This record gives sequence, C-alpha cells and structure tokens, in this order.
Amino acid sequence: MGGGVAVISVSTYWIAAVLLAIQPLIANFISYVVHVTLSFIIHRSWTFKDTISEARAHQALYRYVSVSLVALAMNTAWTAYLTQILQLPAWTPTIPMVFVTPFVTFLINRYWVF
Repeated sequence: MGGGVAVISVSTYWIAAVLLAIQPLIANFISYVVHVTLSFIIHRSWTFKDTISEARAHQALYRYVSVSLVALAMNTAWTAYLTQILQLPAWTPTIPMVFVTPFVTFLINRYWVF
C-alpha cells in the first residue's frame, strides 16, 4: 500500500513539474500534501492496522506528521540538489523519491510511529 501511495505522490510531482511546468520545489510541496494525506489514512487503516490501539492514535498522528516532515525535507533536498545545483531535468528527483524516501519513512513508521 505504501508503495502505491509513493507512486501517486511521484506521479503528482511529475504532472506538476514536468507536464504543467510548475517550479520543481513547488511541485514537490504539492506532492507532499497529497502524499501525507493519503499515506496516513492508508497506513492507519491498512498497513499498521493491528499494531496501534485507539488510545495511541493521537500520538501516532503527531509522530506521523514528524516523519512526513522528514520525507518532505528529503524530497526537497533531492529536488533542490538535482534541479537547481546540478541543473538536471525536473523528472530526475523522482528516482530517489521512489527508491530512497519511501524506504526510510517506512522503517521509521514501522518502528517509531505505529
């Protein structure tokens, strides 16, 4: 499920940055908003459904938001470095967005959030 949300998130970035020519850092933020919303709902109700009680749901939400900000920082770093410093095409940040960020955030969510 998390992989599917990552695909939606990267697709949102791709549409915004590549097809609509929105500045890559703004496209990254748009992608972040879509991702954090869908991801929490899916992780809470599906992926980690059996690992958290209702009593801990609020704590999980705060921790999840913290992890999502780490993901935003990672993806912003990829985007800035690849598109602004290295002057690569707007699509290049999608590679670490797909292969690095989801892996890191899944591990943090698994062992700290849920």
